[in-house]
Amino acid sequence: MPRHKSPIVISYYTNNWEYAERAEILKKDCETFKLRNDIVELEDQGSWIENTRLKSQFVHEKLEEHKRPVLWIDGDSRILKSPLGISHYADFAAVRAKSPSKKTWYAGTLLFNYTDAGRDITRRWAECSIKGSDHMALEDVWFNCFTGIIHSLPDSYCETRPEKSKSAVILTGNSKDESKQEYFKKNGTPRRMRRRK
Repeated sequence: MPRHKSPIVISYYTNNWEYAERAEILKKDCETFKLRNDIVELEDQGSWIENTRLKSQFVHEKLEEHKRPVLWIDGDSRILKSPLGISHYADFAAVRAKSPSKKTWYAGTLLFNYTDAGRDITRRWAECSIKGSDHMALEDVWFNCFTGIIHSLPDSYCETRPEKSKSAVILTGNSKDESKQEYFKKNGTPRRMRRRK
């Protein structure tokens, strides 16, 4: 399979909070930058955390369906510049988390190539039995199996601070979904999110 196919932007949203409206804006951003996309509505699972757990299976299915690189972008994000600076040789690409975060990668923008290593990590991610967030499952799979080619993306591919929008390629959404806020009250707020409040 040639590595030089351009990626298709994939995402999903649920019909609660502002996700549907924000996903429509993301689709328009894809049109602006002439990016193929497959952004769909999925049934709400009852809470933000349950909805995030759909991500791994969704990404795996879309990679197998499209048989080309897939670029996951959170459905409440914005594309502000063309995201096509990702290496064609990468099996996996993401923005590395900054210390003191406990995770290795931010999961708002993720590229998986349709290669043996790219397909393997999405399959393992989809099969992961971790009951935490999509980030936790990806972290578990990352430490236990990945041996492919990595492209560490600059922060601009998963920027969380609106004041940095001039330099951002992708501005990651900051959902105010009530079930998300409740989840972080019970489980703690990630350090990167704390700076935004």
